Amino acid sequence: MLPLRTFLAASACFCLLAGCTRHALVQVTPNGYLASREVYDGPFAPDHSGLEKEVVAEADAYARERGKLAVPVAGDRHITGIWRSFLAYEYLFRLKDPKIER
Repeated sequence: MLPLRTFLAASACFCLLAGCTRHALVQVTPNGYLASREVYDGPFAPDHSGLEKEVVAEADAYARERGKLAVPVAGDRHITGIWRSFLAYEYLFRLKDPKIER
């Protein structure tokens, strides 16, 4: 009976974590910011091709709140985990004043 209990406990944990997302926007330099989002959907998850667009939109919204523009510096997508089930996208950007031309 112990293996059945272990299986049920593992299944419950998987169901609780399925579909979870984690996102953050942090300042990494005086004018540089990192927006990231991680999705834990399991091996049978739908395609998250719009993940990059969501992160970039979050960075743009953050810049607009401050009256600035988000200028992309770098972006990186990671697929990791058992059965390649964890997807993450990191977007590094800096803020630019739209009134200053350069």
